[in-house]
Amino acid sequence: MLRVCREEFVNGGLTRGVCNSYTARIVRCFRWCAAQSLVSETVYNTLKLVERLAPGRTKAPDRQRRKPTTDAQIESALACIPNRSPERRSRVVAMVRLQRLTGMRPGEVCAMVPEEIDQRGDVWCYEVGKANKNLHRGQGQEYFLGPQAVELLRPHLAATKPGEKVFPIDRDCYRATVKLAAVKAGVPVWTPHQLRHALATAVAERFRSLTHAAAAIGDSEAVAAAVYVHVDPKRQAKIEVARAMG
Repeated sequence: MLRVCREEFVNGGLTRGVCNSYTARIVRCFRWCAAQSLVSETVYNTLKLVERLAPGRTKAPDRQRRKPTTDAQIESALACIPNRSPERRSRVVAMVRLQRLTGMRPGEVCAMVPEEIDQRGDVWCYEVGKANKNLHRGQGQEYFLGPQAVELLRPHLAATKPGEKVFPIDRDCYRATVKLAAVKAGVPVWTPHQLRHALATAVAERFRSLTHAAAAIGDSEAVAAAVYVHVDPKRQAKIEVARAMG
């Protein structure tokens, strides 16, 4: 019956990843039911045996990976952000540049408060509080702000009272503002979350290391490789080896 249900997801035009995600969610529901003695544990264990949809073996399409936005696209969009409110425009520009430098998520930059930023030393540390998406798993999330990010953040931090958000802009409004600016600039539409992709990819290229890329955005190497890094970190090394040895 779980396979029948999953087939309905496929027939509905959902991508392979979404079909697998929805199916896994159903299995988790039965895990909770088993824990509450509402169903037999055997039911849950049987549902876990249903295989995931594999690429090339289902008619469910694969969703194209979201690509990182380029620095040229970023600058073009920033130039087209409305200036009706200079203060608000300054905040949006700072948020975009801060994300590009640190790789933090849009919700994390929107939720930033002074108390979560360790300003000691030349490199600051932002320890994400309630906006940490993995908080319920007991996993912390922190971002390190280098000299450029510090100078960018300093004036906005100075104008913020304790307990208030450094950038009091709703995440959806922030996203809409950036998308509209990209449209006005005539560049491919991008969203703030793609800035996380941009940093991870840039770090992987510069350091030729998936480990560095994952560390920069505060995620696992598996997630960085599957979602955020859009280059082979070892590609340049392979080219150099071929040039020297081939």
